[in-house]
Amino acid sequence: MYGDAVTAAIFGLVGVVVGAIIASAGQYFIDRRGNWNAARAAGLVLYSILDRSEKMVKADPASMANEALAEAWAANREALLFRRGNFPSGLSVAQWLALGDHFAQLELLARDSSTRPQLLKEVAAAKAILEGFTYDDFTLPTLVQNSLRNIWRFSTRGRRRVRITGGGQFR
Repeated sequence: MYGDAVTAAIFGLVGVVVGAIIASAGQYFIDRRGNWNAARAAGLVLYSILDRSEKMVKADPASMANEALAEAWAANREALLFRRGNFPSGLSVAQWLALGDHFAQLELLARDSSTRPQLLKEVAAAKAILEGFTYDDFTLPTLVQNSLRNIWRFSTRGRRRVRITGGGQFR
């Protein structure tokens, strides 16, 4: 008599819990993809600004606009905090900190036109960090491949970090 009602209640509760887990997992992956898109857009914006600045400095050393660099870094640095994980592009903490140092150096060096060689060196170093964002790999195959690789490495050798370089290559 009460058994049927209790069974129905248990199945209802299990259904609600399973539905909540599925919805949460789906929302997590949607948010993660959105954050990756924002990081990639920020990386490409900074890369294009650095590329344009490099061309300007080569043409005329006094033409470097440090305000544009400072504003670009301030506007895009938060989006670049996206942790790469299994996605094809992103920055590690060390890369993000190094990029911040390069932009700080660029801001200082841009005030003095006599520092052209050092300025070009800083621009090239910052562009090298952001270069991974310029590759147009398909995200889903890279994501699946990296996930499977991480699962295999975790199950066979314990937890190890995988470094993903530009172009979907692994180290």
